Amino acid sequence: MQIDLDLSDRYLDLQSSGVDLAIRLSDDAPSGWMSVDLGAVPVRLCASPAYIAKHGVPVTPDQLATHRLLAAKTYTARTKWSFRWKGRLQHLEIAPFFVVSDFTALAALVRAGVGISALPAYLSDDDIASGQLVNVLSQDLVANLSVFALRPSHLLRAARVRVIVEALQKRLGRSGRRMG
Repeated sequence: MQIDLDLSDRYLDLQSSGVDLAIRLSDDAPSGWMSVDLGAVPVRLCASPAYIAKHGVPVTPDQLATHRLLAAKTYTARTKWSFRWKGRLQHLEIAPFFVVSDFTALAALVRAGVGISALPAYLSDDDIASGQLVNVLSQDLVANLSVFALRPSHLLRAARVRVIVEALQKRLGRSGRRMG
């Protein structure tokens, strides 16, 4: 097996790009691909302490509209945030002040005080624990992004892809629901 790892956040057309496997974070399974649900990543709504000191802290999701919001961009800007607020599913359309195509760069912008954004826990939890970031609306807001392994249908039975997907399932603790 030979591995060529591309860590970009952009979405590729798996058929035409020659990619055997893509890992995508999304609210729903992307259509048109063979996918395996690997689990979910918690999402935190974050801001820097400096941003909060200057602009105040929103106490309800509606108040986010008055703040400088930052969004990730994969194939389009993620302008719809889905979360549970006090136990009820909410969908919030945002008008981002700044859009960036890399989650690591997005986290750096939030740490720098540029605005508020939804960040995956793996990019925010350590900064929240150290005080570099504030978990906004943390008491009543729960959000997750599902993690999917996607592959073109012609590679459904390819051993090289199956081995990687099974290792990811084991690592992430999910037996995996197949979707088509």
